[in-house]
Amino acid sequence: MPETDLASFDFKFDNAAIPAGEQTYYWHRAVTIPLQQKAHIVSWDVIIPDNELSFVHHILIFVCPVVLSKDELAFVGNAGSEPQNLSKCNSAKVLVGWAIGGKGGVFFLCFSLNVNMLNKIM
Repeated sequence: MPETDLASFDFKFDNAAIPAGEQTYYWHRAVTIPLQQKAHIVSWDVIIPDNELSFVHHILIFVCPVVLSKDELAFVGNAGSEPQNLSKCNSAKVLVGWAIGGKGGVFFLCFSLNVNMLNKIM
Protein backbone atom coordinates (compact mmCIF):
# COMPACT_ATOMS: atom_id res chain seq x y z
CA MET A 1 0.00 0.00 0.00
CA PRO A 2 1.55 3.35 -0.96
CA GLU A 3 2.36 5.54 2.02
CA THR A 4 0.17 8.32 0.58
CA ASP A 5 -2.86 6.07 1.19
CA LEU A 6 -2.17 6.00 4.94
CA ALA A 7 -3.58 8.35 7.55
CA SER A 8 -2.29 8.60 11.10
CA PHE A 9 -3.61 9.90 14.38
CA ASP A 10 -2.23 10.16 17.90
CA PHE A 11 -3.90 9.35 21.22
CA LYS A 12 -2.06 11.38 23.84
CA PHE A 13 -2.27 12.39 27.48
CA ASP A 14 -1.27 16.04 27.44
CA ASN A 15 -0.20 17.62 30.72
CA ALA A 16 -0.94 14.54 32.84
CA ALA A 17 0.43 15.18 36.33
CA ILE A 18 1.41 12.34 38.64
CA PRO A 19 0.31 13.19 42.19
CA ALA A 20 3.14 13.46 44.71
CA GLY A 21 3.63 10.29 46.74
CA GLU A 22 1.73 8.05 44.33
CA GLN A 23 3.46 4.77 43.48
CA THR A 24 0.79 3.54 41.06
CA TYR A 25 -1.62 5.67 39.11
CA TYR A 26 -3.86 4.30 36.35
CA TRP A 27 -4.84 7.02 33.90
CA HIS A 28 -8.01 6.53 31.88
CA ARG A 29 -9.11 8.36 28.76
CA ALA A 30 -11.58 7.49 26.01
CA VAL A 31 -11.18 8.60 22.40
CA THR A 32 -12.94 8.01 19.13
CA ILE A 33 -11.13 6.95 16.00
CA PRO A 34 -11.24 10.04 13.74
CA LEU A 35 -12.18 8.30 10.50
CA GLN A 36 -15.58 8.10 8.87
CA GLN A 37 -14.86 6.06 5.74
CA LYS A 38 -13.91 2.40 5.53
CA ALA A 39 -10.43 2.02 6.98
CA HIS A 40 -8.13 -0.49 8.66
CA ILE A 41 -5.51 -0.10 11.38
CA VAL A 42 -2.28 -1.51 9.95
CA SER A 43 0.27 -0.41 12.58
CA TRP A 44 0.68 1.31 15.92
CA ASP A 45 3.46 2.78 18.03
CA VAL A 46 3.89 4.43 21.42
CA ILE A 47 4.89 8.07 21.83
CA ILE A 48 6.54 8.62 25.20
CA PRO A 49 9.13 11.38 25.59
CA ASP A 50 12.44 10.03 26.92
CA ASN A 51 12.19 12.14 30.09
CA GLU A 52 8.79 10.54 30.90
CA LEU A 53 9.59 6.92 30.04
CA SER A 54 10.48 6.02 33.64
CA PHE A 55 6.90 6.88 34.71
CA VAL A 56 5.13 4.53 32.27
CA HIS A 57 5.00 0.80 32.98
CA HIS A 58 2.38 -0.34 30.49
CA ILE A 59 -0.36 0.84 28.14
CA LEU A 60 -3.55 -1.02 27.27
CA ILE A 61 -5.98 0.15 24.60
CA PHE A 62 -9.40 -1.49 24.71
CA VAL A 63 -12.30 -1.66 22.28
CA CYS A 64 -15.19 -0.24 24.29
CA PRO A 65 -18.47 -2.19 24.01
CA VAL A 66 -20.73 0.76 24.93
CA VAL A 67 -21.50 4.08 23.28
CA LEU A 68 -20.02 6.87 25.37
CA SER A 69 -21.49 10.33 25.92
CA LYS A 70 -19.57 13.57 25.29
CA ASP A 71 -18.98 13.89 29.06
CA GLU A 72 -17.60 10.34 29.24
CA LEU A 73 -15.35 11.01 26.24
CA ALA A 74 -14.07 14.18 27.95
CA PHE A 75 -13.02 12.32 31.13
CA VAL A 76 -9.30 12.02 31.87
CA GLY A 77 -8.30 10.70 35.27
CA ASN A 78 -7.44 7.91 37.66
CA ALA A 79 -9.08 4.49 37.68
CA GLY A 80 -11.97 4.30 40.11
CA SER A 81 -13.09 7.87 39.46
CA GLU A 82 -14.20 7.33 35.86
CA PRO A 83 -17.89 7.45 34.82
CA GLN A 84 -19.71 4.10 35.12
CA ASN A 85 -20.02 3.54 31.35
CA LEU A 86 -16.31 4.21 30.92
CA SER A 87 -15.45 1.59 33.55
CA LYS A 88 -17.18 -1.01 31.34
CA CYS A 89 -14.42 -0.48 28.77
CA ASN A 90 -11.76 -1.83 31.17
CA SER A 91 -12.97 -5.40 30.84
CA ALA A 92 -13.50 -5.21 27.09
CA LYS A 93 -11.31 -6.64 24.34
CA VAL A 94 -7.70 -5.47 24.29
CA LEU A 95 -6.82 -3.85 20.98
CA VAL A 96 -3.16 -3.08 21.71
CA GLY A 97 -0.87 -3.70 24.66
CA TRP A 98 2.56 -2.26 25.38
CA ALA A 99 4.98 -2.66 28.30
CA ILE A 100 8.44 -1.41 29.26
CA GLY A 101 10.98 -2.34 26.59
CA GLY A 102 8.30 -2.98 23.98
CA LYS A 103 8.02 -1.50 20.53
CA GLY A 104 5.09 -0.66 18.28
CA GLY A 105 3.67 -3.19 15.88
CA VAL A 106 2.55 -3.75 12.33
CA PHE A 107 -0.47 -5.85 11.45
CA PHE A 108 -0.22 -7.84 8.26
CA LEU A 109 -2.79 -6.55 5.77
CA CYS A 110 -4.82 -9.74 6.00
CA PHE A 111 -4.93 -9.28 9.82
CA SER A 112 -5.51 -5.51 9.94
CA LEU A 113 -8.27 -4.18 12.19
CA ASN A 114 -11.39 -2.85 10.50
CA VAL A 115 -12.05 0.57 12.06
CA ASN A 116 -15.73 0.40 11.11
CA MET A 117 -16.16 -2.62 13.43
CA LEU A 118 -14.76 -0.69 16.42
CA ASN A 119 -17.00 1.54 18.51
CA LYS A 120 -14.93 3.61 20.90
CA ILE A 121 -11.51 2.82 22.24
CA MET A 122 -9.93 3.57 25.55
